[in-house]
Parts: sequence; C-alpha cells; structure tokens
Amino acid sequence: MTGSRGCVLRRGVPLLVLLAGLAPLHAEEPRAVIERAIQAHGGADNLERRTATRQSFTARMAAGFGSLALVGESVIEPHGRIKERLRDEEHPPKPEIIIVLDGATGWQKFPLIGESRVEDLNGGNRRLLACWLHEARVRQLVPLLRDGRFTLRPLPDADVEGRPAVGVLASYPGFPDAALYFDRETHLLVKTAYEVKDEPFATRHETVYGDYRDAGWAEEQVLRQAGIQADGPAVRAYLARQVPDPDAAEKARILTRQLGDDSFEVRQKAAEGLVALGAPAVAALQAATRNDDLEVSRRAAACLERLDPGKTRRTTQAAVRLLALRHPDRAAETLLALLPGADEDNVEDILAALTVLADRPGGPDPLLLRALDDPEPARRQAARAVLGKDDGAYRNRAGRPVLLPGVRLPYREVMLEGGKAVLERAVTEYQFFNRFDDREFARP
Repeated sequence: MTGSRGCVLRRGVPLLVLLAGLAPLHAEEPRAVIERAIQAHGGADNLERRTATRQSFTARMAAGFGSLALVGESVIEPHGRIKERLRDEEHPPKPEIIIVLDGATGWQKFPLIGESRVEDLNGGNRRLLACWLHEARVRQLVPLLRDGRFTLRPLPDADVEGRPAVGVLASYPGFPDAALYFDRETHLLVKTAYEVKDEPFATRHETVYGDYRDAGWAEEQVLRQAGIQADGPAVRAYLARQVPDPDAAEKARILTRQLGDDSFEVRQKAAEGLVALGAPAVAALQAATRNDDLEVSRRAAACLERLDPGKTRRTTQAAVRLLALRHPDRAAETLLALLPGADEDNVEDILAALTVLADRPGGPDPLLLRALDDPEPARRQAARAVLGKDDGAYRNRAGRPVLLPGVRLPYREVMLEGGKAVLERAVTEYQFFNRFDDREFARP
C-alpha cells in the first residue's frame, strides 16, 4: 500500500509541474495590487479626503483640420457631480464650452456665431459623463476596497509606454467595467480604460497618466521663481517677513475710515497713504470694499487695484501650503503668527494649513491646543475652527480647501478613443476641497 501510494505521488509530480506551468506567471490578488497602489499614491487617509477636486490644465485636442490649443478646468465630486470647461486659446473670440452633470440632470453651454447657447444634456451625453465620473471614482482607489459592490478581477500584465504594468478589472453595477493598470515598480496608476457600448457613442475610452509629482511640487516652483529656497528654514523666514506690523495695520484702519471724509484733500491723502503702506493695508482695504458708503468702497477698490495684492499673495499662498505639506516642524508657530491682520485670502490658506496640523496621526499640534486660550482673537478663532470647536462651522463649510501631504499626482494625461489620441492635458494646478457649493454647478 505504501509503495502504491508513493507511486501515485511520483506519477502526480509531473502533473503538478504541468499545471504550475499553465498558471499566469504574474497573476496577483487584486486587493493586494490596489493596497500597494493606495500607499504609492499617498495612503488611504489622503485619498479619502480627495472628495472634491479642481484641476486646471492646458491641452492639445485633435481636430479634423489639425489640433486646437485649449485651456481648461475639471471640477469633480466623484460621488455625483462634474463640470468641464474648455476654452479655445488660438481662435478669437476664444470661445468656451461648459458641460455639467449634476446627479441625474445636466446642461451644456457652447458657442455659436455671436452668442452662446445653454441647453439640457441629452441622454447620450449624460451617460458619457456619468461613465467618466464613475471612472474618476475608480481612480480614487479606496472605494475599490471599501464599497462592497465593486468586484475585482486580475487582468493579464500589459506594457504601458514601454514599462510593465499590473492590471485589475473593476466591475460595478450599472457602469462599464473599468480596467486599471499600475506600474509594476512604482505601483502608480498609469492607465485606465473602459468601453461604452451605448450607440451612437460606442467606443473604448483610455487615459494614460504620467509625470507624477509629490504634493508641494507646484508650490516649490512658485517659491523658486520668487527667489526663495523651498526648504523649511527659508520658507519660515519668508513667512516671518509677512507677519503684519500691528502699528501699520492700525494705521491702515485709520486711513480707510478717512476715505469717506468730507474733505476731498483728506480722502486723496488717505488713499495715497494706504498705497504707500503696501501689504499691511490689504486686509483693511478688503474690508472697506464692503462699506455701505459708496465713496469708501470705490476708493478702497481703486487702492487694491494699484497695490495688486495678487502678486505677493501667490508667493505667500505657496509658502503657507508648502510649510504644511513638507516642513511641519515649527509650522504652527509660524502660521499662527501670520493671522492677526492677515488679509482674507491668506487667512483661508492659513486655516487649510493649520487643519493639516490639527489632523496629525499623533494628535493635534500642541500649539494649536494652547491657541484655544490665546488672547489674540484671530488665533483663538482659528484654533477653534480647525479643531472643530465651533460646532463644525468651518469644517463643514462648502468650499473649504483641503491640503494632502504625501499624495502623488499625475501632471500629464493622454486621452484616447478607439485607440487614437484625442486630447493631451498638462495639469497646471490641483486644488482639493471638502465639497463644492451648489452654485458651482448651477445652470446660468
């Protein structure tokens, strides 16, 4: 009996070897592939916060007579809303196309000779946008593991732009199957594909992704163009120079009140004095533009136009964001110092950066907790907002900016239909939000 059993085992060895040889050499469990990809893209916590995205880009679109140079913007909430804007930059009067899907309804605005027409999306276009929106949700990766309605299957390995890639097929009720391919070495998403079978729009849609950059890359470029090193000490030193001078801020408040003086000479001197103050006058001038006195609001707006705060705001915004994204040491101290007297736009950026420090895995930055009792109202209010001590008013406000330290993003996208490239996009900026205000998608 023993000899017979041993003979059976020996005869079975060649069969096992044969079966092993027939198995796919690189077959991998899809969940493991997705888990590695989630880590490569910045981790589940970051990707789950990507609930609303504004993506600005330049593009080259294939056309029957050649190609078109475009600038555009994608506004996406993967759970149900998308807005696409495209503007032709080469042919005056630079016509713009807008397409919106908001749940089950949608609209589009497209140029005609001498006018623009707004009309409802037809069923075919709604279906196309819904499939595109579903693909955006698939690209978030985390839903593939958290939503039990997704079914994942392995795909054969593929070659994407000369590099080996691992494939996963994601199926979901009511939508075309989505194929995802991840670079075998970096685990980054390099291609998605799905097929629309609805006539007359039946085609295979593919997108190839590349030129991945870490969060903060765009901010680094802004700082370097301004001659500022993108390391922690240099960024903190730059921001320290932006801390409003309390005396200058108080002088700006006095001068803005004089913009409504009965004397024309006093009004003129006040305006010149505000422009001479420069950046410290911006916050007071912004507040003055909402003054009920039309003379005050008009003069304040004129002063702001002369100061052009946008020139320095872009650099300060980049420094604030980069500090939270890359150099958190002493970031809370630097950011809190900026708040008293900061203009409205900078306050918004500072709050987004402080929220990163409030959500640290090890708990909120201790300086934020101490700031809850700070005698300075601006710091106290900011700490309450980012720590959720204001009953969630700030955290739940639509349009709240979100920063994602550690996330990796593609800055190049090539879209293909039926195997032919139809659009190549170079991303110029990513912005993330908790969600968008309904007005973003409202029909004009």
